[in-house]
Amino acid sequence: MGEAPQPRRDIHAYPRTPLPPHGRTASTALLLGLAVAPAADAASHHQHRAATLDDLARQHGRYFGAAVDNPELTDTAYADLLGKEFGATTPGNGMKWYATEPQRGVFDFTAGDEIVNYAKDKGLKVRGHTLLWHSQLPSWLTSGTWTADELRSILKNHITNVVPVPDAAEHPALR
Repeated sequence: MGEAPQPRRDIHAYPRTPLPPHGRTASTALLLGLAVAPAADAASHHQHRAATLDDLARQHGRYFGAAVDNPELTDTAYADLLGKEFGATTPGNGMKWYATEPQRGVFDFTAGDEIVNYAKDKGLKVRGHTLLWHSQLPSWLTSGTWTADELRSILKNHITNVVPVPDAAEHPALR
Protein backbone atom coordinates (compact mmCIF):
# COMPACT_ATOMS: atom_id res chain seq x y z
CA MET A 1 0.00 0.00 0.00
CA GLY A 2 1.39 3.47 -0.87
CA GLU A 3 1.79 6.42 1.46
CA ALA A 4 -1.29 8.39 2.45
CA PRO A 5 -1.65 11.66 0.55
CA GLN A 6 -0.33 14.69 2.43
CA PRO A 7 -2.92 17.31 3.44
CA ARG A 8 -2.79 20.73 1.79
CA ARG A 9 -1.04 23.14 4.10
CA ASP A 10 -3.08 26.16 2.99
CA ILE A 11 -6.47 24.78 4.07
CA HIS A 12 -7.21 24.24 7.75
CA ALA A 13 -10.15 23.21 9.87
CA TYR A 14 -9.93 24.78 13.33
CA PRO A 15 -9.25 23.58 15.91
CA ARG A 16 -6.99 20.89 14.57
CA THR A 17 -8.29 17.71 16.14
CA PRO A 18 -8.24 14.24 14.63
CA LEU A 19 -11.57 13.14 13.27
CA PRO A 20 -13.16 10.12 14.93
CA PRO A 21 -13.63 7.13 12.60
CA HIS A 22 -17.26 8.11 11.89
CA GLY A 23 -16.04 11.65 11.07
CA ARG A 24 -13.67 10.32 8.43
CA THR A 25 -16.55 8.50 6.78
CA ALA A 26 -18.65 11.65 6.90
CA SER A 27 -15.75 13.68 5.50
CA THR A 28 -15.28 11.27 2.63
CA ALA A 29 -18.99 11.34 1.87
CA LEU A 30 -18.96 15.12 2.07
CA LEU A 31 -16.07 15.45 -0.36
CA LEU A 32 -17.63 12.98 -2.75
CA GLY A 33 -20.89 14.87 -2.44
CA LEU A 34 -19.14 18.11 -3.37
CA ALA A 35 -17.93 16.49 -6.56
CA VAL A 36 -21.49 15.84 -7.71
CA ALA A 37 -23.15 18.80 -5.96
CA PRO A 38 -22.97 21.20 -8.91
CA ALA A 39 -24.92 18.81 -11.15
CA ALA A 40 -27.44 18.06 -8.43
CA ASP A 41 -27.76 21.75 -7.60
CA ALA A 42 -28.41 22.65 -11.23
CA ALA A 43 -31.21 20.08 -11.37
CA SER A 44 -32.83 21.32 -8.17
CA HIS A 45 -32.13 25.05 -8.23
CA HIS A 46 -35.54 25.77 -6.74
CA GLN A 47 -34.71 23.87 -3.55
CA HIS A 48 -32.78 25.31 -0.61
CA ARG A 49 -29.05 25.95 -0.87
CA ALA A 50 -26.74 23.05 -0.10
CA ALA A 51 -24.77 23.17 3.15
CA THR A 52 -21.25 24.53 2.81
CA LEU A 53 -18.16 23.05 4.43
CA ASP A 54 -18.35 25.84 6.99
CA ASP A 55 -22.03 25.09 7.69
CA LEU A 56 -21.13 21.47 8.36
CA ALA A 57 -18.20 22.44 10.58
CA ARG A 58 -20.41 24.81 12.59
CA GLN A 59 -22.83 21.97 13.27
CA HIS A 60 -19.97 20.45 15.28
CA GLY A 61 -18.80 23.63 17.01
CA ARG A 62 -15.99 24.27 14.56
CA TYR A 63 -15.32 26.66 11.75
CA PHE A 64 -13.70 25.95 8.42
CA GLY A 65 -11.04 28.32 7.17
CA ALA A 66 -8.19 28.68 4.70
CA ALA A 67 -5.01 30.69 4.51
CA VAL A 68 -4.92 32.88 1.41
CA ASP A 69 -2.31 35.04 -0.28
CA ASN A 70 -3.20 38.09 -2.32
CA PRO A 71 -2.40 36.65 -5.77
CA GLU A 72 -4.89 33.86 -5.12
CA LEU A 73 -7.71 36.41 -4.90
CA THR A 74 -7.23 37.17 -8.61
CA ASP A 75 -8.05 33.52 -9.40
CA THR A 76 -11.83 33.82 -9.75
CA ALA A 77 -12.56 30.12 -9.25
CA TYR A 78 -10.39 30.01 -6.11
CA ALA A 79 -11.84 33.24 -4.69
CA ASP A 80 -15.41 32.08 -5.39
CA LEU A 81 -14.81 28.73 -3.67
CA LEU A 82 -13.17 30.44 -0.69
CA GLY A 83 -16.09 32.85 -0.35
CA LYS A 84 -18.77 30.17 -0.66
CA GLU A 85 -17.43 27.16 1.25
CA PHE A 86 -15.27 28.66 3.99
CA GLY A 87 -16.22 30.69 7.03
CA ALA A 88 -12.82 32.15 7.86
CA THR A 89 -9.55 33.11 6.28
CA THR A 90 -6.03 33.93 7.42
CA PRO A 91 -3.74 36.16 5.38
CA GLY A 92 -0.92 33.83 4.37
CA ASN A 93 1.81 36.46 4.02
CA GLY A 94 0.14 39.85 3.65
CA MET A 95 0.43 40.63 7.35
CA LYS A 96 3.95 39.33 7.94
CA TRP A 97 6.71 41.74 8.83
CA TYR A 98 8.25 42.05 5.35
CA ALA A 99 4.84 43.13 4.01
CA THR A 100 3.76 45.43 6.84
CA GLU A 101 7.09 47.25 7.38
CA PRO A 102 9.07 46.93 4.13
CA GLN A 103 11.33 49.83 5.14
CA ARG A 104 12.25 50.70 8.69
CA GLY A 105 9.48 52.86 10.13
CA VAL A 106 7.43 52.76 6.90
CA PHE A 107 4.23 50.76 7.34
CA ASP A 108 2.11 49.36 4.53
CA PHE A 109 -1.07 47.43 5.27
CA THR A 110 -2.26 47.22 1.66
CA ALA A 111 -1.89 43.43 1.29
CA GLY A 112 -3.53 42.67 4.63
CA ASP A 113 -6.31 45.19 4.00
CA GLU A 114 -7.08 43.56 0.65
CA ILE A 115 -7.64 40.19 2.29
CA VAL A 116 -9.61 41.67 5.21
CA ASN A 117 -11.82 43.63 2.79
CA TYR A 118 -12.41 40.49 0.72
CA ALA A 119 -13.33 38.59 3.90
CA LYS A 120 -15.73 41.34 5.02
CA ASP A 121 -17.37 41.36 1.60
CA LYS A 122 -17.88 37.57 1.75
CA GLY A 123 -18.89 37.49 5.43
CA LEU A 124 -15.78 35.54 6.48
CA LYS A 125 -14.06 35.79 9.84
CA VAL A 126 -10.42 36.79 9.71
CA ARG A 127 -7.91 34.96 11.83
CA GLY A 128 -4.68 36.82 12.38
CA HIS A 129 -1.34 35.40 11.38
CA THR A 130 1.98 35.49 13.16
CA LEU A 131 3.02 38.95 14.27
CA LEU A 132 6.71 38.02 14.54
CA TRP A 133 8.13 35.10 12.60
CA HIS A 134 11.59 33.74 11.91
CA SER A 135 11.24 34.15 8.15
CA GLN A 136 9.65 36.62 5.73
CA LEU A 137 11.50 39.37 7.55
CA PRO A 138 12.32 42.64 5.77
CA SER A 139 15.84 42.85 4.36
CA TRP A 140 16.56 46.07 6.29
CA LEU A 141 16.10 44.06 9.49
CA THR A 142 18.07 40.96 8.52
CA SER A 143 20.96 42.90 6.99
CA GLY A 144 21.38 45.18 10.01
CA THR A 145 23.71 44.75 12.94
CA TRP A 146 21.70 45.52 16.04
CA THR A 147 22.43 45.68 19.73
CA ALA A 148 19.95 43.99 22.03
CA ASP A 149 18.50 47.38 23.03
CA GLU A 150 18.16 48.49 19.39
CA LEU A 151 16.42 45.27 18.45
CA ARG A 152 14.05 45.55 21.42
CA SER A 153 13.21 49.10 20.30
CA ILE A 154 12.65 47.95 16.69
CA LEU A 155 10.40 45.11 17.87
CA LYS A 156 8.42 47.39 20.19
CA ASN A 157 7.95 49.94 17.40
CA HIS A 158 6.81 47.27 14.95
CA ILE A 159 4.38 45.66 17.39
CA THR A 160 2.83 48.92 18.56
CA ASN A 161 2.33 50.13 14.99
CA VAL A 162 0.87 46.87 13.71
CA VAL A 163 -1.30 46.13 16.76
CA PRO A 164 -2.51 49.44 18.17
CA VAL A 165 -3.94 49.50 21.68
CA PRO A 166 -7.74 49.71 21.49
CA ASP A 167 -9.49 52.68 23.05
CA ALA A 168 -10.71 51.64 26.50
CA ALA A 169 -13.82 53.81 26.05
CA GLU A 170 -14.87 51.61 23.11
CA HIS A 171 -13.90 48.35 24.87
CA PRO A 172 -15.28 48.22 28.43
CA ALA A 173 -13.35 45.00 29.16
CA LEU A 174 -10.11 47.04 29.02
CA ARG A 175 -11.14 49.43 31.81
